Amino acid sequence: MVRLFLQVYSWGYNNSGQIGSGSTANQPIPRRVTSCLQNKIAINIACGQMCSMAVIENGEVYVWGYNGNGQLGLGNGGNQPTPCRIAALQGIHVQKIACGYAHTLVLTDEGHVYAWGANSYGQLGTGNRSNQPYPLLVTVHQDRILEIAACHSTHTSAAKTQGGGVYMWGQCRGQSVILPFLTHFCCTD
Repeated sequence: MVRLFLQVYSWGYNNSGQIGSGSTANQPIPRRVTSCLQNKIAINIACGQMCSMAVIENGEVYVWGYNGNGQLGLGNGGNQPTPCRIAALQGIHVQKIACGYAHTLVLTDEGHVYAWGANSYGQLGTGNRSNQPYPLLVTVHQDRILEIAACHSTHTSAAKTQGGGVYMWGQCRGQSVILPFLTHFCCTD
């Protein structure tokens, strides 16, 4: 998936609707994702294992593709073959999105992190290992969050604070860390 002129294009394998075309036919060449994204400007995009997502300039999040672990945040487990807005984020202005293998993180303009999807390693940072089909606020620290990341292969999530602190949760060094943990790393750039 690539962003050209702030429009979303996708191509490739499409067994779960992750291309956003409304079908499950593979798409060998780039094709613009339209439907409800028509005339909307995407400011951030991300892909999970078999799902795709876009943040629109007004802070809304649109999702499509595989949803077996709730990684689309729609409150159910059904696949979504075309882009659909996450209603649970109504009134929350999202600026960034990150996808792991089957979990999703978003960062709001107020510096808050929300997470949903697979959680068998604690990668949602919610204090348990239960999958979540809808966005939940992650309590990281009182400091404002500036950056987020989600890792596909290790089911790990991370956040960088305004003060330079780096928090991680999920599968960290072979252990399940179910709440954000301040690492010994510091990032000042």
